[in-house]
Amino acid sequence: MRTRNTQETFDRLCEKLDNNKKVYYSRFGDGDFAIMNGLREKMHAWSEELQTEMTEAFMIDDPLYVRGAMINYPLEEVMVDGVLAPPRTIPGSSENASTRIENWLINNQKIHPDTLFDSHIMISYLSVFKQDMMKHFLDNYIRPKKKMFINCLTPGKEAEELDRIQRFVGDIDHFVQVPYEDAYYKMDEWWPEIEEFIDQVDLCLPAAGMAGRVVQKRLWNLNKEVHSLDLGSSIDAITQRSTRTWIDRVGNIVDNLLMK
Repeated sequence: MRTRNTQETFDRLCEKLDNNKKVYYSRFGDGDFAIMNGLREKMHAWSEELQTEMTEAFMIDDPLYVRGAMINYPLEEVMVDGVLAPPRTIPGSSENASTRIENWLINNQKIHPDTLFDSHIMISYLSVFKQDMMKHFLDNYIRPKKKMFINCLTPGKEAEELDRIQRFVGDIDHFVQVPYEDAYYKMDEWWPEIEEFIDQVDLCLPAAGMAGRVVQKRLWNLNKEVHSLDLGSSIDAITQRSTRTWIDRVGNIVDNLLMK
């Protein structure tokens, strides 16, 4: 079981976006797999219902549902510890994170050992280290599209953060505000807004952590013909939120991608 590198994922995703109306790119990191394993993670408390929906989201198996997963992903050029490199061990343990996830998928979810996943860090990696590729992706698949954006804006910084996000992704036609933590448990408050407006856009951009993966699953199961791309922690870098080690170290580099 292994994961494609960022270039392979980029090429595959672009080809699918060029030729299909319904394409989803969903990313699953160590926190997602912790919830699927019955544990909590720093931004979401565990619950049986979240575990169920997260597992359902991950188990969608379709060529147009591109699954980025933190499983045996390759160490690529310029990656170093703390800057998007594969984790060696689980913090506080000698166990390898990818090995634990792989064993769980094989033994509990009956995923074939030869399964090949896509890069879950493609957007972040390109935003920092391959900016020509990222600009191509933004200019062709994100900025020109009529779009819905799902994220949280920090109280008191709403205007500044929204300006930076739109300089990155282009004009946002519908913004769905979600809570910063445990967004899933207030999903009844903001999910109806997504259902109401999703048919008015061509592109959905969830940047809502674990709740975003649930959004992807629900839209997929509703057979919504949109492109839905999980942008992940790159948006934290854009809005200058210190949520990841890589953002603290090199996150300022993404400012080169902001349109004037």
